[in-house]
Amino acid sequence: MGDMMRIRTFLAATSICLLAAGPVSALVVVNADFNSTTTSPPYANPPSGTYSGTAAAPDPGTIWNGLGIGAQGTLNATYTSGTLSASDGSSTPVTVTLNDYATYDVQGANGAGAGVAQALLNDFAYDFNNLTAPASTFSISGIPTAVTYTYDLYIYSGGGSFGNSTSFTIGATTLTLSGGPFATFDDATSDGVGNYIKFSSPPVTLGTISGSWTGSNSRFSGFQLAFDVPEPTSLAALAFVSTVFIGRRRGR
Repeated sequence: MGDMMRIRTFLAATSICLLAAGPVSALVVVNADFNSTTTSPPYANPPSGTYSGTAAAPDPGTIWNGLGIGAQGTLNATYTSGTLSASDGSSTPVTVTLNDYATYDVQGANGAGAGVAQALLNDFAYDFNNLTAPASTFSISGIPTAVTYTYDLYIYSGGGSFGNSTSFTIGATTLTLSGGPFATFDDATSDGVGNYIKFSSPPVTLGTISGSWTGSNSRFSGFQLAFDVPEPTSLAALAFVSTVFIGRRRGR
């Protein structure tokens, strides 16, 4: 068997092994916690602040981007963040924009309630016009589509001492959740009862996920965007082996 035939046979076998092993990827999670910019005073209680720790998404880190989206009870036409950090502290090009919403901090105004992750859930953007006008909208941009396998978007809503009813729509999918002071992170994706929902593989157009939210006492407390980024290790190893074989042949 000639050298080139041996090289081709080896590379074909290696490629089959890599495919059989499945794609090698690294999980990247971007966490955002919406905060009121009002401080104490005039709040009667300390504001909620920014959450730190893990939530519902499988997350390699605990860092959350605390985003001051507006003063208590104030209608905001639009807000756009700067670029957000990943949960491990690394930089990303991801940003978030909110449109036609108001801000509220239950803990600052009414005192802390029972339940999980009050710093995350107690402060939020809400649909100022409620059900009488078009829904508030959001967009998450800067998503690196060229190097990403899949996306999952976890949206949080709830906290305080009373529940809410919020419907989030992305593309053709609408998910509704009840919110409220749950003791743990409770998935409402299938039954509508809980403090978070999960959009699996939401549509991404030109690097942007766009959606809206509305409802009675609606709340958008924050989100986690989790995506798998392919690792170049396997492909780089294959290219390296190919170079070595071809180099040896040329050196004869």
